[in-house]
Amino acid sequence: MMTPEEIKRIEQIWEENMEHFGFGPISMKKQKVCKNCGNLSHADRQFCEECGHRLPRYTLFQIYRHMHTVCPHCDTVLSKNMLFCPKCSTQVKPVKEKQITN
Repeated sequence: MMTPEEIKRIEQIWEENMEHFGFGPISMKKQKVCKNCGNLSHADRQFCEECGHRLPRYTLFQIYRHMHTVCPHCDTVLSKNMLFCPKCSTQVKPVKEKQITN
């Protein structure tokens, strides 16, 4: 059986690796995707560097979070069928899929 310290260290390594490869909430909060060409841009940009079209006002994280169930305790984005957060074990209520407007 692993100690709480070992579990915490594994979670930290997992989060660091997710960020290193451009995944995870921290990276998603820094990115927007151009609806015209699909290019990734920094969240503070208004226009796509690739094609010049206006970028959405929402980051990847905001869009993803809006369309999925989110743990109210730790802010982890969950799949629509999950009833418990795998990160903190909080019980969650699934939300209906919804569209985000720009």
